[in-house]
Amino acid sequence: MATQTPTTAEKIVRKLGHYKRAAREMAARIPELTEQYPDQWVALYHDDEESRLLAASTQQKLLRKIDDLGLDRGVVAMEFLSTEKRTFIL
Repeated sequence: MATQTPTTAEKIVRKLGHYKRAAREMAARIPELTEQYPDQWVALYHDDEESRLLAASTQQKLLRKIDDLGLDRGVVAMEFLSTEKRTFIL
């Protein structure tokens, strides 16, 4: 039985699933990651085969790491882990 090539829509759905997984993990791990990487940029990447956590002092450096590894920026969850407390008035 021949394997079918995924359609464009199927590829998009799979990529969205990868991003969703990375974003959920990022949200769940913010306190832990902020303790490990205070005032740094972090990125979480997931696909069907691997997971990666990257950190850098600037967003540009983090994007360079992502690009150097050949990761798809579209499925990477990125966040700046500030230790500064912020007050929001709604």
